[in-house]
Amino acid sequence: MEVAWYVISNTYLNSVNSLIKWGNSHGISVVERASLEDLKLATEICDVIAIVAHWKDYRFLSTDILAGVSEIRSALASQGDTILLVKLLDEEPNAENPERMAAFLSNQIAAFDRWLTLDLNGAERIVTTKQYVFSKARERLDHVLAGLVVPGSRLELYDELHTAESVAECFDSSWEGFCDFACCHSNYLSETAKIRASSALFRINEKPLNPSQVFPYLADTLRLINNRSLTYQKASTIIRDRGK
Repeated sequence: MEVAWYVISNTYLNSVNSLIKWGNSHGISVVERASLEDLKLATEICDVIAIVAHWKDYRFLSTDILAGVSEIRSALASQGDTILLVKLLDEEPNAENPERMAAFLSNQIAAFDRWLTLDLNGAERIVTTKQYVFSKARERLDHVLAGLVVPGSRLELYDELHTAESVAECFDSSWEGFCDFACCHSNYLSETAKIRASSALFRINEKPLNPSQVFPYLADTLRLINNRSLTYQKASTIIRDRGK
């Protein structure tokens, strides 16, 4: 992680600092090391918000596995829905290997329809993606395996990892602004927020993003707004369409 951060910071730090400096000089509020409380405050005073952060998606990683097979098996067996997964786990070879356990749990997310009782939580009012359901399945497994795995389907802000529900609660139901979730696989995050603030607009990214895409996109969007007096929504759409 330290090596990855060293490479990223040295590669993109100048671009980030230049973008922050330009934004501040043009009346744009830039919050570094933002927490969930910062986001809540932004929704109270801003009509346009862009969030640049890491989204930890629904797939299990080997580093997410914090316990052995017996503990995970016991937790799965304790719940009426996930007890169906115990037999499959017993048949899984080398499940003590964290990589194999992570692959097993990820496979159960993909096969959610065999065990998950889905609570749409209002999602029936909007068009949802398959990632929405996968993320719901991950949240259910995280709940059942609490303390045994590192949770996923979370937004990583400076303070900690946050669920989509926690992020959505930052938006008042009457908020009618535009929020750009400039992070990987933000379907579930955007859809959950949309359920709460149905009159707002949320931009999603269905694919992985990296800093080499995000920072030039934001810089070009903001400069286009400044040069042509466009709305953020219009300018960002033009920039994104150019990259297709």
